[in-house]
Amino acid sequence: MASGFFEAVERRFIVDGKTADNTEVINFVASIRERSDEAPDILKPDVAERMILHALDKGASIADLDADTVVQHQLILLAALVGEARLNESELNAFMNKIRADADELLE
Repeated sequence: MASGFFEAVERRFIVDGKTADNTEVINFVASIRERSDEAPDILKPDVAERMILHALDKGASIADLDADTVVQHQLILLAALVGEARLNESELNAFMNKIRADADELLE
């Protein structure tokens, strides 16, 4: 899942080699939290923003977060990022193949 999260973050927030600014990350997290009544209770904005900024290598630390919090937020953010991308079947297959290869590389 972590591999998918990092790949989805990079696809969403790095365009033509330019990394999005913090405001774009903040606005994205706010939009996710507005999508359902439960989202504000399960997606903490400071955690979600830090996780995205960490994935973008923008100096945000997630060292103080417990594993359950990281996994929960990765799952929600990954679902939102993939949903927003509106990938067709071919694009989704390419995404899955990429993250599987990345995950396999990490395990070697």
